[in-house]
Amino acid sequence: MKRPRRKAKSIQTFARALATTSATWWLLLSLYAAHVPISTSANENALSKALDGIEASIQLLLLNAIVCCLCFLIAFKRQTRRRTQHLLTLKEDAHFGLHSSMGAIGPLLKSPLSTPKLNGGLPDWFIQSVEYEHAPLILKFIESTRLSNPRIAHAMASCLALLCLNKDCPASSVSNDTPSWPLAVGESTQSGIKTNHHGNCSLLDHSVRVAAYALIERESFSYQGLQTDLSVLIAAQNGFELDRQDALLILLALVHDIGKIKTFQLNEQKDVVAVKGHHGPVGAALLAQMDCIKALSVREQHVLFKAIYHYHSPYHYTVSSMHNLGDERAVASMMLLIKADKRAGQAERLGFTQKSDVLEFKKELEKLSAFSA
Repeated sequence: MKRPRRKAKSIQTFARALATTSATWWLLLSLYAAHVPISTSANENALSKALDGIEASIQLLLLNAIVCCLCFLIAFKRQTRRRTQHLLTLKEDAHFGLHSSMGAIGPLLKSPLSTPKLNGGLPDWFIQSVEYEHAPLILKFIESTRLSNPRIAHAMASCLALLCLNKDCPASSVSNDTPSWPLAVGESTQSGIKTNHHGNCSLLDHSVRVAAYALIERESFSYQGLQTDLSVLIAAQNGFELDRQDALLILLALVHDIGKIKTFQLNEQKDVVAVKGHHGPVGAALLAQMDCIKALSVREQHVLFKAIYHYHSPYHYTVSSMHNLGDERAVASMMLLIKADKRAGQAERLGFTQKSDVLEFKKELEKLSAFSA
């Protein structure tokens, strides 16, 4: 921000100096003309000489203005050429897997994130657990995706393993997520235990549940463009159609809250005592360091990072100068994520999964089993 201000200030200073010089000459010439006497025919020669002097002064004034304008144009051109050359000499740099052609990128976080080290696969306690009711559906999806899209399947398995390593991390904290539903934070009407945004479930449970809802929501999902609960901000472009069989949609749903692993500070009782940063940007930065995410295509990474960064605030989604959404795959994926996340949150606040949802999960599991058989 300093360079544009400095440039504007220099132009203003030059324009002020030019105006002051011109006004000074005009004032002197006006005073000189005012003191020239209007004489009779006997003084016609003196009057003629005075008029000639004024004409010469006006010509000198115009010449001075022309010279000032030329100096201004030359200085402006030299400054523009120098800044253009400086811009072209900037080298591409990278930070957290994000690339820039405008030189070095400043730190996104106050402290660097440590790259998670994953050893082995998923733990047996998760595979055999009945606590996570949607685990069989997601595990079956990963299995069925290994042939069609092995990179996505590997990324899902790795991120799921990371969530399992942090199984004690809660899905919500009162200080980070303000409830927006009728049921206030307090006693649950069913279990009698304290409730918060996600019904006291873990981050692992919530992530798997959102991925499961994304599986069943994608079939009937209708993309309208970038929108909120109140209105459509930017309508979808003609001709775009979301690929509902895109496995990246399910990976996005699984990892959308993974940044909470780093932003939630837990005490010995595994309660959230502090929240440092927002889990959206931190989650995108964390994923950018994982080898399984780096193995994805550049466009797939773009979709993940954009959707995770903005799904909490569609109003802040970046658009082009022409009010264009650009890659609508990222926007459509984010809209599906928001819908699945809301359905999962509703089930968590109720404390149970509705029968209609259970039936849909069962049908989806049967379809995946038939596909992989």
